[in-house]
Amino acid sequence: MKIKLSELVDMFDEIPYFEHIVYDKKEDSFIFIDLNMMTMSEYEEVIDEIEQNEGGRYYFLPNKYIFHDSEIIEEYIDEVDNEMIQEELEESFFGKEKYRRFKDTLKKYRLENDYYNYREKYLRNMAIEWCEKNKIEYEKWKAETFS
Repeated sequence: MKIKLSELVDMFDEIPYFEHIVYDKKEDSFIFIDLNMMTMSEYEEVIDEIEQNEGGRYYFLPNKYIFHDSEIIEEYIDEVDNEMIQEELEESFFGKEKYRRFKDTLKKYRLENDYYNYREKYLRNMAIEWCEKNKIEYEKWKAETFS
C-alpha cells in the first residue's frame, strides 16, 4: 500500500497542533495523539503500544518540538533575491507578532503565492524524505507543480 504524498503533506501542516501524529501503515491512516484530549495514563498506554510496534506498523511523524514553521520562513527569506526585500522580511520576522508582520510584508511585495509555493514544496520534500527514511512507498504528487 502506498501513502498519498498530498495527504502526508497535509499531516505535516497539522504537526504544530498535536503532541504526536502517527502513521498506521496497516490501516493506512493517521492517529492524532494529544495529551490535552486524554488522561496521562491513556496517553502513556497509547504511546507504549505504538512504540512497541514502531517500524513495523506505526511511524511517528516529526512532532511540534522538532518541526517549526519558523524554519521554513527563515529558509524562504534566505532564498529571496532582492536584498532590500530580504532585509525587510528578516526585520519583520523578529519579536512579538512576527508571523503577522511577516505575512504583511509578503503582502506588501505581493510574495504570498511565492512563499506558499515555497512552503508547499518544502513540506513535500520533507514528506518524501520521511517516506524514504522509513521505507514507505508513496504515490507521486497528483498535480506536479514544483521543480
